[in-house]
Amino acid sequence: MATFKRTMNKAVKQAHNTAKYYLQFYFFSSIYLLGLAAIIPAVVINAAPTELGFWSGTPWIITCLALLLVILAVWRIMSLHKNTDEGYISLARITLIPGLVAIAVSMGITSMVTSIVYGYIPDLSKVQPLIDVYLETAVPHVWFLTLGYLSVGGIWYLLAKARE
Repeated sequence: MATFKRTMNKAVKQAHNTAKYYLQFYFFSSIYLLGLAAIIPAVVINAAPTELGFWSGTPWIITCLALLLVILAVWRIMSLHKNTDEGYISLARITLIPGLVAIAVSMGITSMVTSIVYGYIPDLSKVQPLIDVYLETAVPHVWFLTLGYLSVGGIWYLLAKARE
């Protein structure tokens, strides 16, 4: 009877540790993605023409908070894994998959945003040049950011493969 009890206690403890690991991993993966996603509004606001009246300090505040979230999440994800190669592979997956989805979604984003804005606001003759300039400057910045995310994911993957 004592052996059965020890075996059950060990199994319960192992299940508890596994559940704790997955909860922490998914939580910090979400924090990592939130940090990466928070950089995009900073880039979009920074690319906006000054006539729109955005506060100039906003992108830096958002960027600093996003970088803090990313650093915290990378530190915790790496500390959750016993093997650093597994941590690098996890970070590569977390970074590459949303980057690929972002490319697929953003293929037609300029025309989609333009048609939505022009559909809801009937008389855009005064602000149309401003919107066009904004879309011409903001969308390429977001594309470069998406390519940067894919590059970071590739670097995580290469780090894992180089250590094998």
